[in-house]
Amino acid sequence: MEECPSGVVNEDTFKDIYAQFFPQGDASTYAHFLFNAFDTDHNGSVSFEDFVMGLSILLRGTVQEKLIWAFNLYDINKDGFITKEVHYVLIISVNNGRSQD
Repeated sequence: MEECPSGVVNEDTFKDIYAQFFPQGDASTYAHFLFNAFDTDHNGSVSFEDFVMGLSILLRGTVQEKLIWAFNLYDINKDGFITKEVHYVLIISVNNGRSQD
C-alpha cells in the first residue's frame, strides 16, 4: 500500500506498479490497457474496490463475465470491435513487456 496509501491510483502510478513486475521490458502500453479495463467508471483512477472487482471477475466470475471483461480489455478504442489492427497493437504491447534476453 506504500504506492497508494489512499487506496486509489491514477494511471501513472498504476504503470509504475505494473512495471515492477516486468523490469526488463517496457510494459507501459499494456499497463495502459489494463488500467482502462479496471477503471470501469472512466474517472481516471482505479480504486482498491475497482481492482478487487476486476480480479473477482477474472478469478471467480462466470464464463460470460470473464468474456465481457476480456473483451473490454481488448476493445481498446471502445468501438465494440476487436480488429486485426487493434489485436496487433495488443500483441506488440505484451511483447514489449517481456524481457528481450
